Amino acid sequence: MAESAKSFKVLDNPQKKKSDLAKIRDVTEQQLKMLGSTSPIISEEIRASVRKDLQDALVAVVDKYGMDVPSINVDNTNTTLVINVTASSVSLNGLDCYHSAYLSNADSLGLNVEWLGKSFVYNDSFFTVNGLDTSRIDKPYLRVIRIVNGERNNAKMPISDKLIRIVDESIRDFDAAFAPSIN
Repeated sequence: MAESAKSFKVLDNPQKKKSDLAKIRDVTEQQLKMLGSTSPIISEEIRASVRKDLQDALVAVVDKYGMDVPSINVDNTNTTLVINVTASSVSLNGLDCYHSAYLSNADSLGLNVEWLGKSFVYNDSFFTVNGLDTSRIDKPYLRVIRIVNGERNNAKMPISDKLIRIVDESIRDFDAAFAPSIN
C-alpha cells in the first residue's frame, strides 16, 4: 500500500448491534403473539415439565408395542428441546423425509447441519429451518416454516450462495438476540 493511501479503522458499535438484536427479539415476539404463542423462550419450569411428560408418554407408547427403552435423552437450550429415544428394535427420532434429506445432503449443498430446527428473523418474518426438498434433483429447496402477520405456512427457497449467507447470518443474529446476556 502506498504511503499516501489513507487507512480507515472500522469501529465496532455495540449499541447498534444491541439495537439490531433487540429488533430481532421484537419481531419474533410480535409474530409469535399474533400466532397465539407468547415467547420463544422455554422457561426452566416448562422445560422440566415437558421433559417429564414426554418421558412418561414415550415410555408408555413404546411399551405398548412390547419394546424395551434402553435410553431417553432430553437436552435443552432456552429455545429448543432435543429428544432422543432409543427402543430395542427401533430408533424413534421423529425424522421425516425432509429432515432426513437435510441431514444427508446439507454438507454437499453448503448448508450447516446444525441449522435444522433453528429459527431466525429476516425481512420482519420469523422462520424455522424445517428440512430439504430434493424432489427435483437439479434444484433442491430449503424448507422453512414461515410466520408473518400471525399466519404460519411452509415455504421452499431455492438454495443459492446468497440464501446460505442470509440464513447463516440471520441464525447467528437470532441466537445472539436470545443469548442470556441480552435479556
